[in-house]
Amino acid sequence: MSADSGIPTFRDREGYWRNFPIFKEKGLQPQELASPGSFRMQAHHSWAFYEWRRRNARENTPHHGYQVINEMINNYFDLSFVHTTNTDGYHIISGLDSEKVMEVHGSMWRLQCMKGSTADTPIRTTKKYPSATWTMKL
Repeated sequence: MSADSGIPTFRDREGYWRNFPIFKEKGLQPQELASPGSFRMQAHHSWAFYEWRRRNARENTPHHGYQVINEMINNYFDLSFVHTTNTDGYHIISGLDSEKVMEVHGSMWRLQCMKGSTADTPIRTTKKYPSATWTMKL
């Protein structure tokens, strides 16, 4: 779904490399940049990668297909939900109740400390993009 809204897929290497030529030169893979090990060993690259992804999601918008799914769920399949591997939050941003969205790979809008603390950053939707609120639990 996200690819049709201008969000490169995780497996579409060339999509990311057009935006990160320096990462291509360094031979870095998107899957590597998103791993806990990458945040430990090369945090500057991982944070840059995630920041670009969040900026890209804010600059694009969910396409019409999201509305079609929302209308089907809201009008015909009330007990249904969306099971997505996308991490951009577009199902929620498009207006679907967050209780009806299962983000299998999480969300790039929610962060977790690697030392055991958590940072709960639920998506608050606006017409343009989500923003995060922080609650630290130590």
